[in-house]
Amino acid sequence: MKKSITIFLIIVMGMFAKSEVALAGPGHDHGESQKLHAGIVMPRFFAESDLYEVVGVVKGKKMTVYLDRFQTNETVNNADIQIDFDDQSLRLIPKSDGVYEGTFGKDLVSKEIAVSIFIKVGDESDILVTTYDSTDKSSKDTFGWQVWGTWIATLFAVIAVFLLMYYRRHLWLPTAQRLVTMIKEKL
Repeated sequence: MKKSITIFLIIVMGMFAKSEVALAGPGHDHGESQKLHAGIVMPRFFAESDLYEVVGVVKGKKMTVYLDRFQTNETVNNADIQIDFDDQSLRLIPKSDGVYEGTFGKDLVSKEIAVSIFIKVGDESDILVTTYDSTDKSSKDTFGWQVWGTWIATLFAVIAVFLLMYYRRHLWLPTAQRLVTMIKEKL
């Protein structure tokens, strides 16, 4: 009986021992670790061309766009940006280095939306086209179907092991006792 409890405790501890932490060896740690963010990621879109990269974040009626050069990743300042988004045309205003903001006139619908981005910087101009999915998404699905599936499969495996141990104990124990008795009689 003690052996069964020990095996059960080892299996339960093994279920909780799964870790997603990776440790770096000497010389491979890169200074202070950054804090990880878990939670809801605001809906965003991404587009790139030969000249520019654009990342847009929408929160309510407010849109923030981050613009940089594709080849060098340097921020692009003083750009004239116009976005056609959900049947609304929006001209963005520079907020800081490479960051532009604007506000929509009406609420957005929850669906996949085509986005056209017109960028003009000096003599350069470019048009970027992408799509935007307006539904909120979790940045880390803490307990998704894979995690629940793993837990349920492990639970079934533990139950099966205990049923097998119980069944075998009651099946083989009397046979083993008879063998011991026969051996003692012959001696």
